[in-house]
Amino acid sequence: MSPYEAALQWIMSNPGSGSANSLAKLMLSLWNSRCAFAVSECVWNLDGARSELALRAIERYLKEGETPEFNRVCEQIHEAHPRLWELGDAASRAKAELREKWELEDRRNEDEEQN
Repeated sequence: MSPYEAALQWIMSNPGSGSANSLAKLMLSLWNSRCAFAVSECVWNLDGARSELALRAIERYLKEGETPEFNRVCEQIHEAHPRLWELGDAASRAKAELREKWELEDRRNEDEEQN
């Protein structure tokens, strides 16, 4: 069984558990940067077997990138955990807004220095 299928199986078989949520966050983070969670948030509560599974999933993603299997698994995780997607997306939007604010501040500071 691929690490993606194994992660999906664990996530679906252990709804609401910390390890299932962590693996779901990891898979969604790999799938789309709009739903990016910190690695520490994705692995902090995983036991040895789930940590190994997370590493296998990451390693396979790094080697193969997005594959049809990976996309199918992540779509299923997304459908099962829409709030995780919403949470990750909200964090990404907040970061983007903060970056825009900093850019405006930097431009204002540059303009003030030139005057």
